[in-house]
Amino acid sequence: MGLHMAFSMAVPFKLGPLFTLTVPPEYKTMNPRSTEYFGHMEEKFSGKKFEDIAPQGENRFKEWMKVQRGFTKVESWYAKNGGGGLFVMGNTPSFSDFVMGGHSIWARNIFGYESQEWKDIVSWNGGRWKTLFHKLHRHHRIL
Repeated sequence: MGLHMAFSMAVPFKLGPLFTLTVPPEYKTMNPRSTEYFGHMEEKFSGKKFEDIAPQGENRFKEWMKVQRGFTKVESWYAKNGGGGLFVMGNTPSFSDFVMGGHSIWARNIFGYESQEWKDIVSWNGGRWKTLFHKLHRHHRIL
């Protein structure tokens, strides 16, 4: 249980830049009342005008590289199962795998299945994430 709690708390920190990069596309998926509240809260939290929250140009590229490094760090946690399977605990998915599945389906739905961002994510770490999401979906129908 401790492993899963630590994992679920650490993942958002490792994938942190992903949250800033999803602000503009996420905003477009909401109803008007939610967009008003979301925009207000994001401006309050960030101290920036909503239009200036998401990094642009070279800064966006740098933040995307941080996202990739975050996925690579999480992948290193998976590697500690001693080659005993695809999942954190080996051959059987656990809560931690569903944490990654949840973060990833959220990103996929915000960026879009055909987006370059999603294509990047599923290609990283030798395709680990594509395989993981496929297995979670195929066997557990969650993604």
